[in-house]
Amino acid sequence: MNTHPAVSLPPLPWRYRPLGARLMVLLMSVMLLAAVLFMWFAMPGEIRAEFNWAQRVTLLGILLVMLVGLFGIARSSVSADDSGLRIVNVYRVWRLEWAQVLGVHLGPGEPWAVLDVDDGTTVMAMAIQGADGRRARRATEQLVGLVDAHSRTSRND
Repeated sequence: MNTHPAVSLPPLPWRYRPLGARLMVLLMSVMLLAAVLFMWFAMPGEIRAEFNWAQRVTLLGILLVMLVGLFGIARSSVSADDSGLRIVNVYRVWRLEWAQVLGVHLGPGEPWAVLDVDDGTTVMAMAIQGADGRRARRATEQLVGLVDAHSRTSRND
């Protein structure tokens, strides 16, 4: 049953991405690249020349791993279409049919929304982050409304 009657349902397909996390990833990526470039060029040329190709590749690999990790956070999303939900948390993807989702909640102080699934498990929706405040609460309410609208049975239970 919809516990948020004042929420208008968004049209499908619907997608939600975190705002705060994406801004943080952008800022952290720029800062990381700037720090690496600054440190590299701040070193005297004779010290930079002592780095062999394997050491340079290792340093670039570490930078790449950090950037890939940040990108994973930024790609988190919750998408809804006629067939159900697609939840992307970093590099893991869940596909749920509407009937599988029993409930959605984002309580005060919780880091992200949680979906209760019909097999007794839960799926965290890292895209809907409590830190996004009112925006996250609205997305949770919209998602609850979508689940209610698409999970109706003939008995309406």
